[in-house]
Amino acid sequence: MKEFHIIKTHTAIILLRFVVCALFIMHAIIRLSGDGMDLFVSFLYEKGIRGSFYIVWAITLYEIAGGLLLAAGKFRRLFSLGFILILIFMSFIFQGEAGWLAREHSDTSIEYSIALIAALIVIASSPHHGRAAMHK
Repeated sequence: MKEFHIIKTHTAIILLRFVVCALFIMHAIIRLSGDGMDLFVSFLYEKGIRGSFYIVWAITLYEIAGGLLLAAGKFRRLFSLGFILILIFMSFIFQGEAGWLAREHSDTSIEYSIALIAALIVIASSPHHGRAAMHK
């Protein structure tokens, strides 16, 4: 495949990895601030999901720790898979009742999750791009 003239493919993949990880980390930090954790726990509990307190903490810690490690290029496939599973689980929980189609002025559409899943697939399937690759 021909390289884009402004940025090399391996650099673009690293940039994509950093951006995706930053989104997950920021999402978790925002949840930790204010009453986001309590609201998320209550939401899952109302959906009939028992152990929602532990699930919310596990997801939040995964978003932070997994985001940092994935940004560092560690265990890319494993962490990408974990994030994909979380996104699929949350898509069914949030979008299930509202339907799967995008609606204007709605926070229940699935496009954002689909874009993140596609980005995570690219990250997981990309060859390792460490310091050695940067110096080619």
